[in-house]
Amino acid sequence: MSFTSEYLSAAQKRQIKIRNRLETASIVILGIVTLAVIWCSYQSHVWGGIQTFRLAESHKWYRMSHEKNLTTVQHATMDETVVVGLVREVTQKRDDRIQFLLEGVRPELSAILKSWIATEPLKNSNAPSHPMAMKEYRNLLDSGFAEAKKFSTTADWYYTQAEEADSISDSYGMFAVIFSVVMFLVAVTAKITQVGLSLTLIIFSGLTCVVLLAILFATMPLAIK
Repeated sequence: MSFTSEYLSAAQKRQIKIRNRLETASIVILGIVTLAVIWCSYQSHVWGGIQTFRLAESHKWYRMSHEKNLTTVQHATMDETVVVGLVREVTQKRDDRIQFLLEGVRPELSAILKSWIATEPLKNSNAPSHPMAMKEYRNLLDSGFAEAKKFSTTADWYYTQAEEADSISDSYGMFAVIFSVVMFLVAVTAKITQVGLSLTLIIFSGLTCVVLLAILFATMPLAIK
C-alpha cells in the first residue's frame, strides 16, 4: 500500500497523538509547578515578616529585662544611703528627720522602713540590725529580679519563635527552588524531539511534583497575612 504526502502512516499518527498528550501533560504540570513556586515564594516572604516582628518583640522584652535589672540594682544602691541615714536618725531619736526620710522614699521602701522601726531595734535585740536585713526588703529585691527574669524568659520565647520562622521561610525558599528546577525540566521537553526522552522527563517531573506537593502540604505550616 502506498502513501502520499497528504496522508500519514499509523505510526506517525500515533507519534503525533503521543506528542499532543505529552504537550497537554507538560502544560498541566507547568501550571501546577508555577502555582507552587508562587505559593512557596509567598509563604517564604510572609514567614520572613513574622521572623522580623518576633525578633522585634524579643529585643523589646530583652530591653525591658535589662531595664528592670538595672532599676532594681539602682534602687538597692540608693536604698543603702537611705538606710544608713535612717539608722543614724533612729539611733539619735530624731523623729522629725525620721518622718522626713519616710516621706521622701518610694512607698514600698517606706512601708519596710516603718515595719523596721516598729520592731523597736534600740530595745529589741531580736530585731533586724537594719531595714535591708528584713525579709520584706529581700522579697522586694527578689520580686524585681524575678520580674526581670520573667521578661528575659519571654524574650527567649520570642527569639526561639523568630528562629523557627526563619527556618520555615528558608524551607519554603528551598521548595520554590526545587519547583523551579521541575519547571525548567518541563519546559525543556517542548524542545526535545525524541518522544521517549520527553516521556521520561514528563513522568519524572510529574512524580517529583506530586512528591513535593505531598511533603509540602504534610509538613509545612501555613502563614496567612
